[in-house]
Amino acid sequence: VLLGVLCAQHGRYALAAAPLCAAILVRQTNAVWLLYVLASGVLDYTAFEYKDPRQAVAAAVCGAHALPSHLPALLVRFGPLVLGVIAFAAFLVANAGVVVGDRSNHAPGFHGAQILYACAFTAALGNPHCLSLGLLSTLAQSWRGVTHRPLTAGVWTASCAALVHWGTRCHPFLVADNRHFPFYIWQRVLAKPALRYAAIPAYALCGHVLWQSLSAHMETVRRA
Repeated sequence: VLLGVLCAQHGRYALAAAPLCAAILVRQTNAVWLLYVLASGVLDYTAFEYKDPRQAVAAAVCGAHALPSHLPALLVRFGPLVLGVIAFAAFLVANAGVVVGDRSNHAPGFHGAQILYACAFTAALGNPHCLSLGLLSTLAQSWRGVTHRPLTAGVWTASCAALVHWGTRCHPFLVADNRHFPFYIWQRVLAKPALRYAAIPAYALCGHVLWQSLSAHMETVRRA
């Protein structure tokens, strides 16, 4: 997966398809990374074309304006990744699902809280400045964002609360083995409703930090 993402970051999307498809053969859920590389690559490509990330996003959402005119170029550039997605979709149809083997212990379900866990993990490890004096400036920027867009901040925080309330799941295997850190994180933190809900502001802040980082990246792309 890391090799595929690295190749994609250097613009070698055809080369990235091989390790990403191989990763799917090891674990089916690695298809998420294939979709991530494809989506981020298309977004970067449209950003370069439009020189404005907001216009690129709007065009990608609307679809009618961006995709038809750029479809041949997109297929040439991202064709191997698209073939990987098509092959995985065919596997889902032929296999009647993503699970290979014991389906009873691998039933798919909505675990929305994982989105928040990913935000917290990525914000902590993907932004080293958050662990230094840069934390103060990050908090100040986030607070300004909240005060300038209270409605957006309120909707995002309410979404975090909804994901925590309705999207928290505990797989039986998680509490069956105390030899890994997730067991203790669940047992001592997430299993306690008070602590689980108290973390909602932190989740919201981490999501805002990631949004700022992505916005800064897209601004760099726009100036390129």
